[in-house]
Amino acid sequence: MGSTYELMTEAGGLVAELMAAEGELSEELAQGLEGWAAETGDKLGALRAVYRRLEAEVSTWKHEEQLAQGMRKRAQDAQGRVKGLAVQLLLAREELGEPTSIKGVAHLRKTVSGHYPEELVAWPEGLLIAQDPKPDRRGALERMKSGELTADGFELVERCSVIFK
Repeated sequence: MGSTYELMTEAGGLVAELMAAEGELSEELAQGLEGWAAETGDKLGALRAVYRRLEAEVSTWKHEEQLAQGMRKRAQDAQGRVKGLAVQLLLAREELGEPTSIKGVAHLRKTVSGHYPEELVAWPEGLLIAQDPKPDRRGALERMKSGELTADGFELVERCSVIFK
């Protein structure tokens, strides 16, 4: 096996190919990855190197996503403040008896919404909606693990994964 630097550089090339393939591990890419891992003399170490590079990719894109979400939030907040100023301007026009519709620019729209009590006892009986039952998956899992639930369709499924160190 080459140096750690060479291993990580080669892993970077494989990661670039995987990313170009939109994360799909085609048969050709899988064979290339398998062949490269075999050439290193330490298949698991080589696969770990690729996994670590992909982990760094995920972290980088997650960070970029958070930055983009922050920028979007700031733009939306500013958009809301500008819209609020426009509403105030149109309401002031309304108070002065001026039109609240400016052709090709904006118009004032008023909507009505309700304010409702939080407590269910305050609602009239005809306005309460009965909801459909939902399955309690967590409870079912606990009962299956304890052996209490053995009905048809309920089973424990074991999945395997690897933890790289």
